[in-house]
Amino acid sequence: MVTFVLISCAFLVVAVMTIKAWWGDGRTDLRRCPRCWYDMSAIDTLKCPECGHAARRTSDMYQRRASKRLFRAGVAGMCMLALAGVYLVIPGPWTNKVPRPLMRIILSIAATPPAPPSAGPGSGLPVPVATLKSSKRSWDRLVWQHQASVAFRAWDDAVHGTQGPITHAELARLVPLADEAHALFAETGGLFATEAWAYDGAIERMVARRTAAAGDADRLLRAEWTLAELQYIGSGYSWRPDFARVPDAIIQQALAHADARVRLFGLDRFGRRAHQVVMEPASPMPIGREIVEAMATGDGDPVVRKRAADLVVYMDGFLPKK
Repeated sequence: MVTFVLISCAFLVVAVMTIKAWWGDGRTDLRRCPRCWYDMSAIDTLKCPECGHAARRTSDMYQRRASKRLFRAGVAGMCMLALAGVYLVIPGPWTNKVPRPLMRIILSIAATPPAPPSAGPGSGLPVPVATLKSSKRSWDRLVWQHQASVAFRAWDDAVHGTQGPITHAELARLVPLADEAHALFAETGGLFATEAWAYDGAIERMVARRTAAAGDADRLLRAEWTLAELQYIGSGYSWRPDFARVPDAIIQQALAHADARVRLFGLDRFGRRAHQVVMEPASPMPIGREIVEAMATGDGDPVVRKRAADLVVYMDGFLPKK
């Protein structure tokens, strides 16, 4: 508070000095050189004998004697003092006070990059450094957000790496990445609201891709999936990690996949969609309940079969058939 008062007083002093420098001596009745202010009342020419400056017109020689240099310095000083005052007024650490476009540039230059996937390049998403998220330094926590943004971009690029329908082989490759992206986005919910913005650019990029894919069903499906794993629904965000609304086409393709891990993924996303209907009855019910019921008794993998059976019990208890 004391610092803010001192800055305010300094701002007023500099403002008075700046106004005085702009106004000058206020006299317009003296014939003077507009550059060096030499007295030319006894000289009839427009050229100053002192500095050699030639005025363009006679009226230029009857001006207030203002100090442009001091005026410019005063304006610069007022701007710096105003920024210092705003910096003190805005709450939170310094990372919240720097304009976000500038902070994004700083992060892109100075932030530590995320660790590569543990199994090697191309085998997973970049891994944000876990210790940064729980650090007491606001810069470290913001760097963690930036690293998460890099991972989200990698997830988006992996899904859009090819064109056309998603093949079974491609789905098997993308499912582990989807789980990583989904789990990473769930972690971002534990950050302060004023810090959970660094990855907005990555999500906006995904939204732009979805908008651009409006006329291509395959591209649109890919864009919807990338957003769904980050809990993006409609025009806003859902921070509930159990509300990922993965497209029905992806879920059904996963349920019919030959790989048990992919089928488990399909059951998990189907279950999340079903849970959302329980919590929000207006939400659309996922398609494929009959497939899940069949898997509960006939799937060849015991883990998949048990997961499907548990899901059927859940639906029978909370979502009885109409």
